[in-house]
Amino acid sequence: AHPLSRPPEVEGEAANSAIRIAEVLGVPLYLVHTSCEQALEAVTRARVGGQRVFAEVLAQHLVIDDSVYRHPDWSFAAHHVMSPPFRPKENQKLLW
Repeated sequence: AHPLSRPPEVEGEAANSAIRIAEVLGVPLYLVHTSCEQALEAVTRARVGGQRVFAEVLAQHLVIDDSVYRHPDWSFAAHHVMSPPFRPKENQKLLW
């Protein structure tokens, strides 16, 4: 349920909102814990447009995917709850 309550679309929209605010203010932006394609696309659009936007990825998001939440051992799955949650494996390739 944890990843379902924090979908990648929301992360992408949050990244886009922060980017637009930084654009209006004329300041650079450093986004932390970028974990999905939608957020990365927002960063890429801004950078192509000449805006100074940087995105940081947690190392865990590069090697662990959302399959950990379906592990049969509840304790194992619970130990992987974090925000943003781990995403489907397809996102890892893009984040590298």
